[in-house]
Amino acid sequence: MTSWMSHEDTGMFGDEEDYDDTMQDGDDIDATPTKPSAARKEEFVAEISGPATEPKELILRTEQLMEELAGLLGATSPNSDDEYSDSDVDMDGPQALPLEIKEEQIRKYSKQFLTALQQAALKTGGRRDPLAIAYHTCSLLLPLHHSTASTAEVLRKWLFHSSPYPSAANLKNFKTFHPNYVCSSDFWPIVTHLTLRGEIHEVIDIIHRGKWDLLCKDTPVSSAPSFQASASGKASKTRYTSTEVSAIKQAISQFLFVLQKTPGKGRNSYLPPHQLFYPPNITLDSPGTPAEWRIYRGSAIKACSELLGIPPMDQQRKKTDDEDETDDSYYAPAASGFGFGSSSNQPKDSGFTSRKLPAEFTRNLRVLYEILQGNRDTILSASETWQEAVVALTTWTREVDDLSDEDEQDENWAYDPDTPLTEGDLYIVRQRLQDRELERLQNTFEELMEAGDHPLDSTDYMQIGAASAISLDPEIIQEIAKHSLLAASAVVEIGGYAGWVLREKKEREGGRSNMLDEFEEDEMQLLGISASDIRGDPEGMRMAVENENVLRSYVAALMGTEWIDEETDVEGWEIAAGVMGRIENGRELAEQLLPQLPPSSPSRTSKLIIHCSTTPHLASTASKIAFTFANSLPHNAFGQRLHYLSLSCSDTDEEDETVSTARHQLHETIQHLIQKCLSLRSVFPSPDDADETLSNMLSSPAAVESDTLRIELAGYASLRRWFESKDVKALVSVIRAAGEQIDGGIWDREWGCNVEPRWIPGLGREFAEVLKNGKEDAVGEIECLEREMERGDGIGMVRVQNGWEKGLRLGVSKRLAKVWMMS
Repeated sequence: MTSWMSHEDTGMFGDEEDYDDTMQDGDDIDATPTKPSAARKEEFVAEISGPATEPKELILRTEQLMEELAGLLGATSPNSDDEYSDSDVDMDGPQALPLEIKEEQIRKYSKQFLTALQQAALKTGGRRDPLAIAYHTCSLLLPLHHSTASTAEVLRKWLFHSSPYPSAANLKNFKTFHPNYVCSSDFWPIVTHLTLRGEIHEVIDIIHRGKWDLLCKDTPVSSAPSFQASASGKASKTRYTSTEVSAIKQAISQFLFVLQKTPGKGRNSYLPPHQLFYPPNITLDSPGTPAEWRIYRGSAIKACSELLGIPPMDQQRKKTDDEDETDDSYYAPAASGFGFGSSSNQPKDSGFTSRKLPAEFTRNLRVLYEILQGNRDTILSASETWQEAVVALTTWTREVDDLSDEDEQDENWAYDPDTPLTEGDLYIVRQRLQDRELERLQNTFEELMEAGDHPLDSTDYMQIGAASAISLDPEIIQEIAKHSLLAASAVVEIGGYAGWVLREKKEREGGRSNMLDEFEEDEMQLLGISASDIRGDPEGMRMAVENENVLRSYVAALMGTEWIDEETDVEGWEIAAGVMGRIENGRELAEQLLPQLPPSSPSRTSKLIIHCSTTPHLASTASKIAFTFANSLPHNAFGQRLHYLSLSCSDTDEEDETVSTARHQLHETIQHLIQKCLSLRSVFPSPDDADETLSNMLSSPAAVESDTLRIELAGYASLRRWFESKDVKALVSVIRAAGEQIDGGIWDREWGCNVEPRWIPGLGREFAEVLKNGKEDAVGEIECLEREMERGDGIGMVRVQNGWEKGLRLGVSKRLAKVWMMS
């Protein structure tokens, strides 16, 4: 057994390109991963983990494929959740794809995902890499459920790509053995293993092109150089008489005739990869009908009987009671380790006699015939590994006696070219046949493990993964997740669409309810209905939750990955957002995980806010993210702080604690700026110290998108204009704003304002400076304020002793002092 993935044998589906980065025979074959990432089986805790260990190119490609598949099959998905929406999907509506089209798309994207996974696994190194182990399992699991080929052919291809014997290179060397491969000591081992694995095309080619006359003693020895023994085995020195060679040729010809009649030969695994994956073909994909296999086994039994000299059943005389029923006297004494010899007790009409056929050929041909007959003991003794035994048993021991008449009719009808089938009919028949073949495969594996002849290596993760796939283990998703959360998540999505992977069902609010849910347990029993059929099997529900948790764990790992592709500015959370849109309760998961992301940069925060703001039901999450980032900024970054606080309070939910807190902080930040300006009697921060965001807000108020921020900034911007240009109108507008909470002498503290009344004394001091300097443009503003004072509007008539006294000290008339002392 040589390399597990050679460049000429790549791909389970057969049309993948060739790659040079391959393992050689001397590479490490330890299949124990260094740090497997265990899948969570307990209740999922929404916490950021990671980072994701898979290659970034694989993450991007897998997400692209899963997004495209979700777009095509979203209408038929059990978890259709378009960007966390809770809208119901009418499964009977016009958007639902026909089942055969759906399966075709699943098969297409399964193949593309395996291709991407294989390329990444080849680049990681050897067999011990977790990604290589995940690929090894997925390369069997997905084709078993989605390939149009028979289960036996899928297993044969998988075994060839994972553990070929002989490898393509060794088989090529074998066929070029000098003077001919019939002289090689490897002839019978290679033919036997090819037959076990169902590689009938290669066995037929080898038998057909064999030059048997070279085994004759009278044949002169060739003078050509011999082939390297290490590459194709040693030359056999055994030679036979011309009579024996004639019997050999006759026996080989008979074996070739039987071999060519094998049902369901499928395709040749040794052809180049681009020729392996064909479109669905009703003839090539057929495993053979039960009737064909019965006829075939009969011909193999007859040919083997003639080989051993056993008369046909209709010519055998009945034994008397005195004779031993187990008498096998027609066998010659054991001549080799197999214990099979020749016999002189053979019918006269046999085309050859076992007396003339060399014992080596009799023994090995009998082994081959018994493999064709599906003899379990022979198959198990000839197989070297449990994988090879499973392939051989699945290929040659199809159970036909236990099929009902209806089942047998289905199998015959499915591949009858004279029976017209629609694509929908063909899909249904294929699914029934596939389910039956998978059940047979599962039973075959369980019987093999119970026999104990070929035990499973529990320390080899590759064997464990393959055994889980073959035995239809419901825990296989968790097994894959130990090595790659990405691979396990992709299998969950693909298998979920197809229905063979259990996933959590979405509970629709206000959707159509099942009327059977209203029945009590005893009432359903009267109807002959099981409660588990309606309300779900507890074990199945548990597995569905665990499978969904694998996706959630993958999301958490992506959240902990900062960059997927820094050149194109793709972060891990962006890929995670796409995955969350396709899983159950994705919105709730997003609400828990997205706010946990560290606010590393304005760019990340802006992208997060845009994503949450444009995604239904995530506005509150956008507020939390903006609020967290605003409070992480430096104290003097007033512009950015105001910007992100305004984004945080853009949600209209007044009861949201984050929104209310953000509005309060935004207001207090601007009041702090007003206070600093009045205390310093100049602009704060200065134009040189102000950050770019604040400068842009002040220079272009119309560009401020938030209405809340634009209103709050108005008073502060006017005060800055007063200190910058001594614009009296700007100062008076600030005084008016400060008096908005005072109406008719009543202080309404609940009334929103962008300048609080507590700043009126400081504003009065600035206005007193205007009067003291005798500015002409202040007269009209003073008269306007006096009229407002007399009406009791605007700044009102509330007495503030401190403001009154401060005005008097500045030497302003008592009448005018009332203007700036009211608060």
